[in-house]
Amino acid sequence: MRLRLLIALLGFGLTACTGNRSARKAHKPGPKQTFVSEGGNFSLRPPAEMRRLGSDSVPWAATIPTSNENGVVVYFFAEKTSVALASPHIRVEYLSRSIRGAETSEQLFTWLKGLFLNEDQKGKLLSEGKTITTADGQEVPYLEIAIPQSFAPDDPTVLRSAKHMIWAYVPAKDGHFIGFNATTVDPATYPELKKDFLVTVASFQQR
Repeated sequence: MRLRLLIALLGFGLTACTGNRSARKAHKPGPKQTFVSEGGNFSLRPPAEMRRLGSDSVPWAATIPTSNENGVVVYFFAEKTSVALASPHIRVEYLSRSIRGAETSEQLFTWLKGLFLNEDQKGKLLSEGKTITTADGQEVPYLEIAIPQSFAPDDPTVLRSAKHMIWAYVPAKDGHFIGFNATTVDPATYPELKKDFLVTVASFQQR
């Protein structure tokens, strides 16, 4: 059950093989937005051009289980892109540190590396060990992984899209993480999405 929930929340699914290319430039922090969740109350300042969407506005989010231990808080989609898994987007979620294997960000990163850096996924580690400081003074590590386009091992007719992904987990006061994940299937959009991701994480402030 734990693995199924985490896989759902981490977006480990099949997506379309074409993405939305964006010529936009990196953005600065936008107006403050506040959130209330099972993982605590906090504020963010994502780039103003990114669209904020709740789970009820994201088609695949309805299939993601939600509990006191984990669930999605909000999605942010890059401007001029469709609401699709293939589009550059940031997902914000809460995750209880009482879940076995999720007590620390290092444990979560180890699990992610095991999930993607293997013979099946053939992932590439882009960076590990770099940190970013949040608005409330926490130094938070982030992890970057890219996986190539490949066929599913149990069904050679299913083509899995390539992905560029980045994660960060910010400790919250009540025993949860507030998790951030940005994903795109188009490597050309990743540099700008990464900058938007880092701006969003850096703006995190617990209330």
